[in-house]
Amino acid sequence: MISSPWPAGDVVYIVSQAGEVICASRSKGEVYWIRNLNEGETVKKKGGFLGLGRKEDKGGRTLWAGPVLASDRLILASSDGRAVALNAKTGEIIKTINVGAPVLISPIAAGGMVYLVTDDAQLVAMARQYFLKFDQKAADPTQR
Repeated sequence: MISSPWPAGDVVYIVSQAGEVICASRSKGEVYWIRNLNEGETVKKKGGFLGLGRKEDKGGRTLWAGPVLASDRLILASSDGRAVALNAKTGEIIKTINVGAPVLISPIAAGGMVYLVTDDAQLVAMARQYFLKFDQKAADPTQR
């Protein structure tokens, strides 16, 4: 999965394949903050005898699509079916919701809505205020 950087004012937001969201100065490249969305996640090892010759299984790492800036929140979606909202100024995780299926395409913000397309071709549309408050029932398409 390849995510595009999101320029906003004098900063740019980038998400790495390791799950780190980085906020940096567009002019000087100075890093303001880094948030590891995969913090605490263990990467599975495979192969080897008695632990010798084991290799990382890159397929076990959660991948993140985005970011997109909606109001003052960064929205990202993951290959394990989560969507997160980060404070754009601090990188603090504001809320996390379960989308219900993997999302491999960057979220889209338009007309007061945030759209997510899941890997099983479901379109999940949520009003931006749900990402500000993250009302779980409103975000869950099965609750409608």
